[in-house]
Amino acid sequence: MVARFGFAPNPVAPPSLHISAGSPMSAVVAAMCGLFHYTWKGNHYTFDIKLWHHVKNASAVSLFVVPLEASNKLLTVTRLPPPPRLRVAKHWIGLLCGLTYLSFTLIGNIAYLDIVRESLSNDFFWAGFNTSGMYPFLANQINTASALNPHQVVVLDDGSYGDTTQQYSAPDTLIRWDTTAAHRTLFDPTTPLATVVTNLRAMDPCRLPWMFSQYCWLDMAQRWDMAVSALRQIRCQRHSSNGAIFFETGLRNIVDWGAWTRCWGVSYENGFAQYLSTTTDGLHWLESTQTAALTTLASAEVAYWSAHGVASFVLQWQNYKTMGWSDAFTVTNAFGFMYTLPLSNVPAAVHLRQETSMRMYWTLASDMWAISANTTRIGGGSLLRKSPLFAFANVTTEALLYDNETLQAPLTSGLSSLRARLGPFNAVDMWYVPCPASVRQLAATIAARLAQLLRLPGLAAAFAALPVRDTVQAIPRVLLANSSGLVAGGNIFCGNDVAPYPPYGGLYSFFSAGKACHSLNLELLFPTAAQLVFAILGLNASASPSQKWSAVCELDTMAPASCAEDYSTFETFLNVHSSHFARAETLANDAYFDVGLLNVSVVQFMATKSFLTVADLALLPLFRGLDKAYAFYEWCFLHEWAMGKREVVKLEGDAGSITALSAAEALLSMPPDADSVPYSFTWLLQYGCQYITTVLIGVVGLGAIHMVVMSHSDVEGLNLFCFNRLVGLVWVGRPLLLVRSVTALALLNTSTLSLETTDGYTYSTSPPLPWNKTVLAAAEVTWLVYVLNDLGSCVTLQYTSIYAFKSANAAWAVGIASTYLMQVAPTCRLERSCNFIDMDAGVKCTSGAVIIGSLARVQLLSGLAVVCVVGCFVIDKWRWPNLRPLDLVTASLNAQSIYMLKLGHWKHGGEYFLDTTSAVMAGLFTLKRDGLWYVFDIKTWRLFIRPVVQFDEDLADHNRRFQRAIPISRI
Repeated sequence: MVARFGFAPNPVAPPSLHISAGSPMSAVVAAMCGLFHYTWKGNHYTFDIKLWHHVKNASAVSLFVVPLEASNKLLTVTRLPPPPRLRVAKHWIGLLCGLTYLSFTLIGNIAYLDIVRESLSNDFFWAGFNTSGMYPFLANQINTASALNPHQVVVLDDGSYGDTTQQYSAPDTLIRWDTTAAHRTLFDPTTPLATVVTNLRAMDPCRLPWMFSQYCWLDMAQRWDMAVSALRQIRCQRHSSNGAIFFETGLRNIVDWGAWTRCWGVSYENGFAQYLSTTTDGLHWLESTQTAALTTLASAEVAYWSAHGVASFVLQWQNYKTMGWSDAFTVTNAFGFMYTLPLSNVPAAVHLRQETSMRMYWTLASDMWAISANTTRIGGGSLLRKSPLFAFANVTTEALLYDNETLQAPLTSGLSSLRARLGPFNAVDMWYVPCPASVRQLAATIAARLAQLLRLPGLAAAFAALPVRDTVQAIPRVLLANSSGLVAGGNIFCGNDVAPYPPYGGLYSFFSAGKACHSLNLELLFPTAAQLVFAILGLNASASPSQKWSAVCELDTMAPASCAEDYSTFETFLNVHSSHFARAETLANDAYFDVGLLNVSVVQFMATKSFLTVADLALLPLFRGLDKAYAFYEWCFLHEWAMGKREVVKLEGDAGSITALSAAEALLSMPPDADSVPYSFTWLLQYGCQYITTVLIGVVGLGAIHMVVMSHSDVEGLNLFCFNRLVGLVWVGRPLLLVRSVTALALLNTSTLSLETTDGYTYSTSPPLPWNKTVLAAAEVTWLVYVLNDLGSCVTLQYTSIYAFKSANAAWAVGIASTYLMQVAPTCRLERSCNFIDMDAGVKCTSGAVIIGSLARVQLLSGLAVVCVVGCFVIDKWRWPNLRPLDLVTASLNAQSIYMLKLGHWKHGGEYFLDTTSAVMAGLFTLKRDGLWYVFDIKTWRLFIRPVVQFDEDLADHNRRFQRAIPISRI
């Protein structure tokens, strides 16, 4: 008995084309259709980019329209023998295993969506990063660490950083920073000269005289003096390495001299050019200065400065301008993309009517205005001391302050006392004094040790229970002991400008950048627990403990009865855990010594009950008195100085100098901006993953319908193991598969830095990636392998069927192993880089860089995936060098389907058949109706119609699977 089957010609091509099978096609038309002809080793091939495989041609010119016309030849074959029971059993086992695999892969796909939704919620690929938790926590840690050392590596997950000041689980968390951050950056003597030159050249020339500096010389060769007094000119020698005291450093870097001339032309001519034009050196200097910015590179300019002994560029302190301050840090994700997040923002402001510093010096802009105005005493004068028209030859610069009512005669007794100590006003330098490195190191060390301590079980709660006062009003004993003394002012720039009262009522507030004269504010401490730890440890290193706390509390006029007991409780806690603060004593001694050398003083103006209007300047140097109890509060001052809440300014005049401690300024704050966290790329990735999973589920549904309705379970179960591979490549496409693999690479190569809270103490930790996420994400890397297998299948050919599975499984295993063996650690580097706006009008900085992902790891894992693909192919090629090529030729299956589908048991009479469920996976919709197969190919968007195979009626039931399968060789 024989079985017979045959096929009718392809009826799909529209009659209007008038193209018959075998019609030749030009190379251009073929290329437009995705068909490329080439010759290799004497053989002619056509490569179909749609299906990604090539077909051998008979000649070099015969490119034919596909699908080809099917043969009408009837085939006769012997009757199919019944399959052995073992083969039947294998079929059902294979089908069961395939369905099991399919179930697990769908579950994994759906579970992975939850992981993606959680872990890839932002473009950093940072799980749990949000604007109420990690962002403000990280910003606050960077702001705090930058105050102590703006150039360091911060290890975020080593336990040295934490916060007890706010709960990061609340929606109203704030980013906080100190008010002196802009000043610390501006007055940093380590700012590279190249940065200074670049910013000077970017400066508005009209703003140059408002850049606050008192100049000593016009030129860096020190030929033309500019100091307003002879004594100040002598003082200038101590600062000769500071480029800010040479007016030439600014003038040489003016780019737009037209703007300079429009704003200050007359003043510049009167003050400098007229005299310089009388000498050859002066003329040469004028010419070279005006062309320097346009003819000299920044590097050459720095070399010019260095040749004249300039090593730094430090301006002077003032408070007629509020510096703008904008700071940020960057986050770099696993693919090397860098994003910026704000740390702080303060708008710039100029307030000439609300300032106190112009009594010391009223700016070069005022000098240049005065010499250009006919209404001043120095109109038409020169600002060069050698000039016969020197403006201050017969007029003191102080007199000009009386003329414009910056000073009013007669001076108050307090200002007179200050003048006697410093010398004439309008000739006083105001140098910003940086906090000593030893003090900042002590504060950083104590903070780190305390953070590590609070992570231990129960200690955060114990620390939170320690008594901390809201307000402290500390008075030096020498003032309390003076029964006739009265405090009459605390702002060094204002003298005795407020009503006098007894010291036990509190000290008047010290000076600050934001305090005006006549302010009725008291100098109070608002201690924090961290500040008390610093002060107690510092005091223990410098004072005897006998009756210590009772003496300390005597100086606090707001102290409750429990004051000494409260401090003693705090100290007991520290003594119990003294091993954590072993280095504190040594560092405290260094800080004590360094601060003593600076002669930093608390300033008050003191009157007496007998002479209420007569006040004298009183200076109380830190750590220089005999009052050891008051040293506790001085350590509190020191902590606030280190943390940027206070400043120290050295006033240096013709008669002497004072190094004064400022008042404490409250921290500034802002809510985190949710719009600053990027989401666009992540949304694309998430939607891509959702789309792929939806397609997979949809194809499963279609395949199930075909299996039940059409195949009647006559399905090749082993083909289901290719489900992800085939459906992904056919139904989704390579680009989206790469998108999905990108999510896995991001997940596996991004740190898991997260926040933990224990008894109100919040800290960061970096636990390993959970095993389930590791396994699922590593499995998703195989999408990349599928794409590589597919791209290489035109080269690997029949070897694809044996090496592809191995390469995918190898890449999965490598992904799991590498993730466990090489955890990605977060990196935070503080390296402040700033651009100054008009030099001291504002500053825009980037202070830190957080690297949350590893680009090197992404490259490594991607490279390992390539190695797995190439390695598995090479090994199998070596093991089976003569593997027989497949004899299946079809225009409806792509390369992966041809090589990966198991068709060995589906060949009959020299023809291959494909079950309808596998056909769905390969992108073929099938419908059998009225003796015809209707096959729609989604890859080429074409419909094929083929007759159903006709077998003899007595064909055994166990071979009817061929009747339920499509004749793939004929499509």
